[in-house]
Amino acid sequence: MLDILFILLMSNAIGHTCARFNMKANVHHIGETHWQLFNECSKGMLQSFLGSLNTRGYPDRHCLTDWNVLGEWDGKFRIQHAQSKKFLCFNKRARVTLRFNGTDVKCTFIEEIHENGYSRLRSSWKPELYLGFNSRGRFQNPLSFHLKPRCFDWIKLVRCLFYTFVLVAWLFMGMILFPALCTPTVKQDDNEAGVFRLDAKRSDLLNVLWAETITNGEDDWSALADQKLELYEKALLQHYGIDLDKSDKSFASGLQKSFAISTTIGPLDVDDFTTVGKFIAVIYALIGTPLFLTVIGQLGKMVTSLWQGTTLWVVTIVYIFISAMIYDIVEGGSDDVPFIEAIFSIFLQFTTVGEVDNEFHGVLPYGIVVLGLALITALYQEMQQNIEHFIHPFEYSFNRLCGTVERWVGERDEAKKSIAETRIEEENEDELSDYE
Repeated sequence: MLDILFILLMSNAIGHTCARFNMKANVHHIGETHWQLFNECSKGMLQSFLGSLNTRGYPDRHCLTDWNVLGEWDGKFRIQHAQSKKFLCFNKRARVTLRFNGTDVKCTFIEEIHENGYSRLRSSWKPELYLGFNSRGRFQNPLSFHLKPRCFDWIKLVRCLFYTFVLVAWLFMGMILFPALCTPTVKQDDNEAGVFRLDAKRSDLLNVLWAETITNGEDDWSALADQKLELYEKALLQHYGIDLDKSDKSFASGLQKSFAISTTIGPLDVDDFTTVGKFIAVIYALIGTPLFLTVIGQLGKMVTSLWQGTTLWVVTIVYIFISAMIYDIVEGGSDDVPFIEAIFSIFLQFTTVGEVDNEFHGVLPYGIVVLGLALITALYQEMQQNIEHFIHPFEYSFNRLCGTVERWVGERDEAKKSIAETRIEEENEDELSDYE
């Protein structure tokens, strides 16, 4: 009796488990991408605003207009609002709605690419239903698809692809530009006395070695040559400011390394770290860099609350100029060194590019750099919005071109499949005729 009861309980539990599995059996996600959908009829972005859908959104309002597209194995996909996590669905009355549960077939779509490069979103629940909005940004009845086809045309803005293309083009332009601007020039050494002493030591070394070659044996000559070469090497290293006996374990050096790692300004010499030190530096960077970015973000918010627009530009330029003056004083720049070098060095610090020969270290310089990073961060955020506004027209054209190419590739694949099927049918007919 107990065995029968146990079997019944297990079968009931397994049944419920299978029911839970079967409820989502048609959902097989293979990937996720992010879209912004531009409607050709209303000239606006599809947005979820206060729980309702319309196409009166703007591209820079990402919290309203960003959508996650969840792809499935059979080519269908589901559209989920990135902010509210609700799915775009059709209801039983063929009206559009938003739902938290997107496993229903009413929430799946199929993309059809038109000849003009526009995309059309067809429901996989009922093939005659297309997603569309009228010129006022309101939902368009799917039954009017043949009367107002423009209201069902979409441009999907795949920003990752477009921005990657723009970045590659920008890097390619820099690859051509900088070799022409950064022509290597030979620097003249101002320390003529040091060069003269170095030449004198070199001449003395050659003369002594030549004289001792005749009078001394091989062992004595080798010992003398090692002694003279060591003296010449020390003079050469001293001339170029290299001190091999210098200890790099001071607190100032440690502060310099920790600041360079946390701010990602750098640069750092890999040979300065032991094997254990490199491992600890990785852990230090993984914690210190996000912490520093958090501080910079908070300072950036404080900056934007005080200055915006043109005022922020003026404040940043003035601060760079004042910081360059302090840098020039700390570095002890001479009158022969152009002031533009100090400005450029400060700019490299503020933008986290870094400078190899930078000597702008200390508590005061680091405080100046941190405030400069906050100003540049706030300026970058404002410039990012301006750049997005500027390249929006190019983004629409680029995505339409991608849609046209995607349609052309799809047509070629379909043509190849039809040719292959025709060949198979012909071969089957030949086999049947042989048997006849």
